[in-house]
Amino acid sequence: FLGMNIIFDRKDKTVQIEMNEAVQKVIDEFEKESGETLGDQVSSPSNHFLFKVDTTSLDLGRKRSEIFHSTTAKLLYLMKWARPDLETTVSFLMKRVTKSTEEDWAKLKRVLE
Repeated sequence: FLGMNIIFDRKDKTVQIEMNEAVQKVIDEFEKESGETLGDQVSSPSNHFLFKVDTTSLDLGRKRSEIFHSTTAKLLYLMKWARPDLETTVSFLMKRVTKSTEEDWAKLKRVLE
């Protein structure tokens, strides 16, 4: 599949699937499009309040909403093929693409970091 490295180890009789390059590409594109640099960790409410929606949080605006939507869609692809552990988080973010806020942006950055 696109972006996958499949490693067969005949001796150990194992198969390993990696998508490291695809993951790095999503991160690089996010940084380029948003003009923001991701660090090792971000302080965001997502680690405790993923499903809490702050109704007072400001809308992202057109450009950042498009970046949010695009990046979340890319994460959906990665989740499906290589990172099933992201399913809960990505599913929530996908529900927020039509009305994404600053709080959602912080949650997206948390996933990427």
